[in-house]
Amino acid sequence: MHDDENTAVAATLGMLRRRGGRLVEVRHTGERNLRFRQGSDEYVFDPNRAFTDAGAEATLRDLGPFSKEAHGAVRAFAEAFLAAIDLESLREGPRLLVTVHNNEVGSYSARSYDHGGEHERDAERVRPKRRTDPDDFFFVTEPRHYDLLQGGSYHVVLQDNDVVTDDGSLSVWAARQELPYINVEAQHGHLRQQIDMLDFLNERLDVPGV
Repeated sequence: MHDDENTAVAATLGMLRRRGGRLVEVRHTGERNLRFRQGSDEYVFDPNRAFTDAGAEATLRDLGPFSKEAHGAVRAFAEAFLAAIDLESLREGPRLLVTVHNNEVGSYSARSYDHGGEHERDAERVRPKRRTDPDDFFFVTEPRHYDLLQGGSYHVVLQDNDVVTDDGSLSVWAARQELPYINVEAQHGHLRQQIDMLDFLNERLDVPGV
């Protein structure tokens, strides 16, 4: 979803070549945030903060000017993105939405959700791992997927769907829709680790009864 997170795209394309599937990617300027003009004003928003009304308003106000018209354009972007995912096909088949993201060192990690972290209140459970980088972690919205993944080598965070901050992210939207969501998050440049995480996720999802 963020056009500067190229490690995630490379890892996913490699997996799709081996296993099949479909990737929906937002392409624009190579930057994280999207920019657009309405009249004489330029607006900026984070594309992963566009999926709720509150989130769309907050990201516009945080990154620049706000107007009702710009808010409508951001929400229209979110609806177009969801249409590209083709949610109806997801609801008819295995009900799971998987995203891939990258982060910068020290900016966002599994530790962000641990005790004392910036997003501590948004997490119901966190399973840290001593031997792997906290920048490489799974973020899930369902307890069954937390249990499924916590036996592996990577950190796992379970979103608290009852009290999570409405920041407009896809994980918040998915929880409200009761659509299972898993984010495979890795540090920029950790291609091998993100490939390994995607492979592990697929192996676990292949377990009968999952």
